[in-house]
Amino acid sequence: MKSHRIFLLVFVLIVFASFDNIVAEDWKIYKSDHFSVYYEDNLGFAQRVGYKAEEYYKKIDRNVEFTRFGKFWTFDKRCKIYIYANKKKYLENNDIPLWSAGFANYKKKEIVSYKESVNFLTSLLPHEMTHLILADFIGNNIPLWFNEGLAVNMELTSKLRYANAIKQELKKGKSLSIHEVFDKTNYPEDNEKVLLFYSISYSLVDFLRSKGQYRFTNLCRALRDGKSFEDALRTSYQFDFENLARLDKKWQEHIRE
Repeated sequence: MKSHRIFLLVFVLIVFASFDNIVAEDWKIYKSDHFSVYYEDNLGFAQRVGYKAEEYYKKIDRNVEFTRFGKFWTFDKRCKIYIYANKKKYLENNDIPLWSAGFANYKKKEIVSYKESVNFLTSLLPHEMTHLILADFIGNNIPLWFNEGLAVNMELTSKLRYANAIKQELKKGKSLSIHEVFDKTNYPEDNEKVLLFYSISYSLVDFLRSKGQYRFTNLCRALRDGKSFEDALRTSYQFDFENLARLDKKWQEHIRE
């Protein structure tokens, strides 16, 4: 359980890190359609980062369909990804904690990490990309749980961790409700509650996605248009959930299957 606590604390802080100074003596640049990958000494890895980023870009777009409403992240609007050669240089050039594996600067649309960062390509990169895309497409009208839930859904790893956490809560005989995450605008302070927050958020977004791509993209579009989540849910899932109470009931049935 200690490892869970460390992981969650680090990840939450990584998600909301925002630093202004990115310094390196000699950045080289590899450009893909939607990304500018800044690297120091390994073109092969930079190309791999660009390739994976483009894959995630398409995957996120299939869920949100943000490209239907304009060209995202092209030409001078590309997302910037900075990859330091090693952790030592990464720490020396950024004002961050020693345990940091990477961070995103949402104002500048930048993601920063280093070559040996564990799970960068499978977890941190798609997670942070999701946050950046949702911020660009929807703006501030994103419930915290929805933002984190979709970001975890886009990862290649970590999902099993959260699915198991739900199962463990149910084995303990605890009842779970969507209202444990719906009203939160900040992360829980207790590490155990952070785990539960991420787990419910992931599971709930996964449940909404399972009802069909068309409904889910309509939900994202309604949030983009400024509707409250309940109104967006009603217009997008009217034949499944006419209100939050119905969604809560159906989701609780789903996690007990």
